[in-house]
Amino acid sequence: MATTIVLKHYGKVVQGVKRYYRPELLADNLAELEGKEFEEVLKEKTKHVSTDAHAFYRAGIIGTAMKDEMFGGWTKDEVHDHFAGLFLSYADKEKAINGEGKTVMIDVLKIKSTSSLNSKQMFEFCEKVIRWLAFHKIIVKDPEQYQLTKYR
Repeated sequence: MATTIVLKHYGKVVQGVKRYYRPELLADNLAELEGKEFEEVLKEKTKHVSTDAHAFYRAGIIGTAMKDEMFGGWTKDEVHDHFAGLFLSYADKEKAINGEGKTVMIDVLKIKSTSSLNSKQMFEFCEKVIRWLAFHKIIVKDPEQYQLTKYR
């Protein structure tokens, strides 16, 4: 079975023109593909969530929530599951077999993992959790005010 070559090149569109960050690498790759057909897909590059953002969520936001009586007796994972269920859940459909042995589509509730979020989505998730906590009179400080190193 032939291996499909997948090449990724990054750049920026400036005044309607693609400007590659490493044009010499692009030239080398195009030479390797000489005579072959190709497929080009352009999509906006998303940034991965930084370890600082995860640390702030785990230590700052979850840590602050756990200090409040509202979450007394909860584990960090239970607090996280609560917020993920509130703000990262979505409805989907899956195939299932009913009691008669027929395939049917059923509604299922799924929850995204924070590891699947890009940096914008993680920021929005944290903002929703912080607002929810503030509504319940639990105030989360700015990230700089937490000791986050053990969570990085």
